[in-house]
Amino acid sequence: MPSGCLRALAEDEDNIDVILTMAFFQWEHSKELAQEFIDIYRSTTKPIVVMAHDRPDSEEAAECFALVQSAGIPILYDQFQAAERSQS
Repeated sequence: MPSGCLRALAEDEDNIDVILTMAFFQWEHSKELAQEFIDIYRSTTKPIVVMAHDRPDSEEAAECFALVQSAGIPILYDQFQAAERSQS
């Protein structure tokens, strides 16, 4: 699963301070991937921010994003939202 790379970044104490990752919740293991994001987020003190390629285009993707967001992981849906948050 793609979360292996995310886990490696979270475990790197010397070189990584914050993690910005893309999420694509559009395949059969989406809910498991969302839960893995949450598990990794809870296992580290590093900030993790999820970027999405677009607003959720299916009910399943929307549920996965809601699950991740409810765990406290911020989600940026586009570059404009990222710019707005960086200025606040």
